[in-house]
Amino acid sequence: MQTLKRGSQHAANALMNSTHTPAAGTGDEASPSTIDYISSRPFSSPNSFRSSQSVGSFIDISKMRLTVLNSLIWATAVALPLSASAVPCKSSSKLRRIRADKSSGQDGKCSISLGRRTAAPIVIPIPKPIIPIPHPVVPIPIPIPHPVIPTLPHPGVPEPLPKPQPEPVPQPEPVPQPEPLPPKPAPEPKPEPAPAPVCKRAGGCSPITDIDQETLRKKGQDSQKDLDDTLVANPPPADKQVDPVTLHYDNARSEGEPFFDEPEFFNSIPNGPQYSDEGWVENRITMKNAPAEEPGLPPPAVLDTYSNPEMKTMVIADSKNAEIDSIRALRWSDMAMDHWRSVAGANVGDLKMMIRGNIKTERKTSPLDTMSTIDLVVTRVTANGGDATAMQTFRRKSEGDELANYQLIAGTPHGDRVLKMLKDFHGELGNLNVEAFHVFRPGTVNGPGDSTEYLIVIEFGR
Repeated sequence: MQTLKRGSQHAANALMNSTHTPAAGTGDEASPSTIDYISSRPFSSPNSFRSSQSVGSFIDISKMRLTVLNSLIWATAVALPLSASAVPCKSSSKLRRIRADKSSGQDGKCSISLGRRTAAPIVIPIPKPIIPIPHPVVPIPIPIPHPVIPTLPHPGVPEPLPKPQPEPVPQPEPVPQPEPLPPKPAPEPKPEPAPAPVCKRAGGCSPITDIDQETLRKKGQDSQKDLDDTLVANPPPADKQVDPVTLHYDNARSEGEPFFDEPEFFNSIPNGPQYSDEGWVENRITMKNAPAEEPGLPPPAVLDTYSNPEMKTMVIADSKNAEIDSIRALRWSDMAMDHWRSVAGANVGDLKMMIRGNIKTERKTSPLDTMSTIDLVVTRVTANGGDATAMQTFRRKSEGDELANYQLIAGTPHGDRVLKMLKDFHGELGNLNVEAFHVFRPGTVNGPGDSTEYLIVIEFGR
């Protein structure tokens, strides 16, 4: 440090001695310890130095010829730590402010004396060491596998057999796709329906169409199936429970034969009973307190029946429940079963035959009423040369046209209601079923009375 100070001092002295030259004749001796820096407003010439004692003497730096050594000495002097001492200035201007003042006698100039100063030691701070802050290292847990503890077999206990591996299920072979069907041919025009049979009753005949025939046949088929399913059900369903007839209607009973008593009629029926004129009981059901249609005659009957337990036969002489019964408390089958039960007693299951006579009621919901259906089936069965005046029989256990004709008769009100009676009271009747329908129409040989009415004889069996 002392060597640096001495070198700086010598450089300053040499610079001042080599650059400051007093003007001739002025008697101005340059001081080796000071350099006057002439301050002006601005300098009249850049890089000009003038003496504080002689205005006329100055150094023009631009005309100076400096050697390399002097240049180095100059640069060193500029970097020297010099202290400035202000010389009192007559002007009111602040220090370092150049202001022209013509009245001061100094041409507005103030001088600053530069002298050596004691160089302050340069304190270089020692940087603090950077101590890194250690971050805690969290170890990654390593999963410890659980040890496999072998299962030791118990003494005397056999080791379990390994489970058999399921055999691979064979994949089904791809099903060959059927070839596309050829387009359906255009439907052939339907043939015109056959002409309706000749009407043989007064008032004309209802038109018959194929749609009506199929609808009626399907109804008879379904009614027969319901009865068959009931008879084979296990356990069998319970019979229908109904009120007694006398709870809702008047019921008059008397002895008397039906309106027809020709033995030839009964004898013409296959498996028919031997006719007897004894043992017939008439049962007449009317509305309660119904007035008579004519004086001396009974009121109109809702249901008029004749039953003969010895002949195991029941005759439905007249049935007008659809026209007269205004309360509909019981169905036709309930009334008919009540009458047969009352006369047959313990032999109620011996019923062999039911005759639906005096068929005159036409259906109002379809062109096919019972009379038209009888004409239809007789025409179909005799179309290829059969006898249209003979009684026709259609059995349940038949096929083809005969079975279709059976189903047509079963779909009429006079066949469907009998099937419902057998279904509702199957337990009491001992699982009776219909075996056949024997149909008559006006003009049928050996028909009842004078053969002027439609009639169906229903044969029962098991």
